[in-house]
Amino acid sequence: LEWRGCRHLHETKIIGVRTVCFEVNTVADHCAAVVDIEQPEDEVNGEVEVNAEWWAKKPQRNEYEMLMKEEGRDVWIPVGVRKLFTSGKIQVNVFTREVFEMKINTSHFKFRKYFPRSLLLELYGGNRCDVQNKPQYMKAIVDCKPVYVNVEEDPSYLALLSGVYQNAKTPKPAFVYKRFEASGTKLEPYFEWYDKDKLQNKIPATVDGLKFWTTRYLLSFPRYVGLNENCQKF
Repeated sequence: LEWRGCRHLHETKIIGVRTVCFEVNTVADHCAAVVDIEQPEDEVNGEVEVNAEWWAKKPQRNEYEMLMKEEGRDVWIPVGVRKLFTSGKIQVNVFTREVFEMKINTSHFKFRKYFPRSLLLELYGGNRCDVQNKPQYMKAIVDCKPVYVNVEEDPSYLALLSGVYQNAKTPKPAFVYKRFEASGTKLEPYFEWYDKDKLQNKIPATVDGLKFWTTRYLLSFPRYVGLNENCQKF
């Protein structure tokens, strides 16, 4: 479970979900769930100068989560500021692709505050696992990444964040496959879980509840099997 992009949201309520897909190759699409979350009453916006003075103020935990734009580019991407070096450079977690760490010179980047509109939740295959006396298998991974754009208006932004690469030769626009569906106050247990009856009406429709649900899913289906426990079933 890769939850670094969503770990600060905790009790934030889920208000609904949609599915977005894009072409991976000529015979397959990759699909992912986009979960909308409740927005704060006060707007979270405005550019931030990330430097030693800002770091010394010891921002609240959620204030380390920002949007970052490289000089000369138009695309804002979600990051988490993690460390300030004596040289003035900073370390950020970049919540795109497989999620990675990056050491940057802040003079070449702009930062701004934001609150995610939604969360990109996707399952795909990771490293292969060797289990004693059992066949090798590909490990299932679920990423949770914050999304600041309106997905209905710009679904192709999700292809930039996705851990699955779009068809590079003839990329086609991503599209909303299943329209927005409002959620209730609880999350339904997965229909194949042995204790689904006990969990009925017990999992809150919050980001923490979603983390619990996703963790249980991965424990039930640790293997990534194409066209079976894959992104379309998840």
